[in-house]
Amino acid sequence: MIRTKKLAINTTILLIIAVCLLVGLRIFGLVRLFSMAKNSEAPALSTGDHIVSEDFSFHWRNPRRGDIVMFKTDGLRFANAPLYAKRVIGLPGERVGITNGDVYINGALVVISNAYGSIRYLPIPSMAATDYKDNTLVPSGQYFVLGDNSTKSFDSRYFGCVPITNIIGRAWLCYWPPQRIGLVK
Repeated sequence: MIRTKKLAINTTILLIIAVCLLVGLRIFGLVRLFSMAKNSEAPALSTGDHIVSEDFSFHWRNPRRGDIVMFKTDGLRFANAPLYAKRVIGLPGERVGITNGDVYINGALVVISNAYGSIRYLPIPSMAATDYKDNTLVPSGQYFVLGDNSTKSFDSRYFGCVPITNIIGRAWLCYWPPQRIGLVK
């Protein structure tokens, strides 16, 4: 009985500390809350997922291949929403090629995976082939990003590379719905 009570008290204290820490980080703009409106990043992020995006790690490192980043679409061609979430594929100075759904970085095959396995990047069926970029040199200070749900993802294949100044954080934690709570992978 006493052990159970101590465990409950300790758990409550830890939960209060975690909530206070998140609130503090939110106040200083180091974490942001988002609700996913589209399925372009499914299955890693799905419509209705509520996520925490953090940007404190980008204060000491640049985005890495595989990170799911949140970014403003300011200045991006054809972008139809103010914010997107996509996976970083190409880093500054790299040449990104896509052939038959496979990604090549500087001519070498690179397997991109999420928690559900390897990802194939196929074109959106309804988009004109002339709008599709399958061989891109990523400019300095920019990133080539793709959505995991490639046939429904409007991404760098269509609007080009994303400047580092547009990136506002990394998708970090899904906190709702309950069955999807956990780190974003």
